[in-house]
Order: sequence, then C-alpha cells, then structure tokens
Amino acid sequence: MYFVLLKSITLLLTGLSGFLLLLCLLLLLETIAFLLPPRAVQHQSLGPQPRAAIVIPAHDEEAVLAETLAPLTQLPYPIVLVADNCSDRTATIGRNFGALVIERHNPYLLGKGYAMDFGIDFLSKTPPDVVLFLDADCQVPNAEVMQLIDYAIQFQRPIQSAYVMRLPSEPTSKHRVSVFAFKFKNQVRMHGLSRLGGPTVLAGSGMAFPWHTLENVNLASGAIVEDMKLGIDLAISSRPVLFYPHATVTSVLPQKTTAVNSQRTRWEHGHLQSIGTYVPKLLVASLRQRRGDLLLLAWDLCIPPLSLMVMLWAMSLGVITLAYSFGMAELAFNLILMAGVMLLSAILLAWQRIGRTDLPLRDLLRIPFYVLGKVPLYLRFMTDRQEAWERTERDRVESSSSISLSSKN
Repeated sequence: MYFVLLKSITLLLTGLSGFLLLLCLLLLLETIAFLLPPRAVQHQSLGPQPRAAIVIPAHDEEAVLAETLAPLTQLPYPIVLVADNCSDRTATIGRNFGALVIERHNPYLLGKGYAMDFGIDFLSKTPPDVVLFLDADCQVPNAEVMQLIDYAIQFQRPIQSAYVMRLPSEPTSKHRVSVFAFKFKNQVRMHGLSRLGGPTVLAGSGMAFPWHTLENVNLASGAIVEDMKLGIDLAISSRPVLFYPHATVTSVLPQKTTAVNSQRTRWEHGHLQSIGTYVPKLLVASLRQRRGDLLLLAWDLCIPPLSLMVMLWAMSLGVITLAYSFGMAELAFNLILMAGVMLLSAILLAWQRIGRTDLPLRDLLRIPFYVLGKVPLYLRFMTDRQEAWERTERDRVESSSSISLSSKN
C-alpha cells in the first residue's frame, strides 16, 4: 500500500512538471519566433479607397474620448461612436468631433460586446467593406489605421494589431511590471504564435474585420473577455484572426491602484475562465476539422497570465524538491528545472527586446514581490470570481483639455 502511494505521488508530480514544461516550451518558442528578423509586408494594390468605418464603443468616456477622436477625424472614414448607457458628456463630445453618435440604453444587458453589436446593427443598413473597432481610451497613428484596413481587405481575414499599455504619468514599480507583462502577452506572445502558424485571439482594440467575417457571429455578449471569446469563435468557424505587428494601438495604464486592480481582475479571471471553457472546444474542433492551428491555439490558451505562471512554477518546484529530498520524483525534479530555465529565458529575452525602457533591471528583480501581491486576485477566482463585465475607471487625460471640441467640419 505504501509503495502504491509513493508511486502515485511520483506519477502525479511527473505529470504536473511535464505539463508545466510544455507550457514553458511554448512560451520560449513564441519568444524566439518574435525575436526573428521582421518579415517584409507585401501590400497589394487595392484599387479604389476601401469603404471602412471606425466603431468606438464608449461608456462614460468623457475623460479620454477627445484625445482619441481628434486625430481620427483626419481620416476618410466615418466614425461611429456607440454611447452605451452613458451618464456623462460622451455623446456630446462625439458629436462635436463629427462622429455619428448612436446611443444605447439598456441597464440590464451590460458589456462592450452589446455595444459592438449595436454598432454593427447600425452599419448593416449600408455595410462597409471593413469595420475597425477601437476603444475610447486608445490611440493609433492614422497611417497605421489605414494599413490595418488595407491588410484586412488584402487577406479577407480579421486582423488584430499590437495592443500595448503605456506607463502613467507617475509610474510605480508595479506599473512598470504590469506594462511589461501586458507587452509580453499582447506583443511578444501573439506575434510569436502567429509566426509559429497559430491564429491569435483578439485583444479588444485595434481589430479590423472584413464585413463578411462578422456575419453569423454573436457579438452581443456580457462576457468579461468578450474579445478573447470572439477570437476563438472565429478560429473555430474557419475565420482565424491574423496578427498585424506593424500597427500599434496604445492606452495608458490607469494610475489609481483600484482601477489597475479592477482591470487586472477582469482580464485574468476572464482568461482563467476561458481556459476551462474553450480549451476543450478547441481540442474537439481540432480533431474534427483536422487543423493543427486550433491545437496550437489551445496549447497557447492553456498558458496562464505571466504572474500566475511564475507562481505555479515556484509552488511546483517547492513541492517537487521536497519529494526529491526523500528520494522520490527524480524525473519530475529534472523536468521542473528545465521548465524554469525555459520560463526565465523567455522572460529575459523578451525584456531585453521590449522591456528595458519601461522596466529597469532593479524593477525586473522585483517580479517575485509583484507575483506575491497578486495572490489575493487568484484566491478570489476560487472563492468570488468576477463574471460580469465592469468598466475600468479612467484617469483624466490632462492633454485633452487643450484639444478643441470643434466640429469635424
């Protein structure tokens, strides 16, 4: 009986370390693929100017909306602002900038997905060739907006730009680590996965869709990570999202701790829920459709947020080392060490390329303390997980006060 128990524990620890090794292996492969020399982008001649529309879902965004709208008014595309359950001057600011403002009022169906669906329904009367979704607190150079639209026309697939965070005006070490973790997920991993042949999920902003790819897609959702859900649904229905690294959408990480925690909770609880919901669906679809790209996407989706990945590896190392000290789990010990080398290599390689400016080495070394500070967030996932969409509180953008609220015309 004692021998059977020891063997069972050894097998369990070996399986755990092997699983973590696979996750760390993909992280490293994605990072290496990201670091490869950039590929030349082949732009075809598209003929006449494509008909496109920019849709901006907005809920009480008067603090940041002007800075987003001002440059977009120079583009030859209509801007559809969906003022969703707003109680501030969001709609007024949109009209002052010449946007087509449509107001939605439904206090029972809340979430960005419903606002996106409302905008698509409005456009369906005279559908454009491409729809670009942009969050109300995001900025993207106009030239890159046009590139995204052209790329969607050229490949006739949904397109996701790189979507990254900028540091607030008075950044702390936690802000710096958060910005790096966000870049690691939305820039390094998404670009790397694309180069490995996998479809990407959607990041929520900077998303361009040929009109036909939105047909028969259910956007009306209150899911807390509606973008991730939509990207996976599109992949399963043979409309996988293509990553476009040459356009970068940016947003400022909230300064207030409460806003950062709210945003982080929504993203990470939503990601963890998606693992349980969508990995089985992707695996089944991969077998039925005989598609390796869906298998790769399922593998990628299994990778938890970076801080949780570090936490799981450290906890597993502690348990396996204890077992190893009693003469057990030698294979598991070797596997967990290999996983740690891969995980550390991926983080350091990514930091070397995209993290050094925002995250000095002294702050990088504080990552273990950052990880410990997120333990309550993951405990809440077990006891009181967030399942309803909540808007992140915005910091007021000082520069927006100097932006004229004059009409586009």
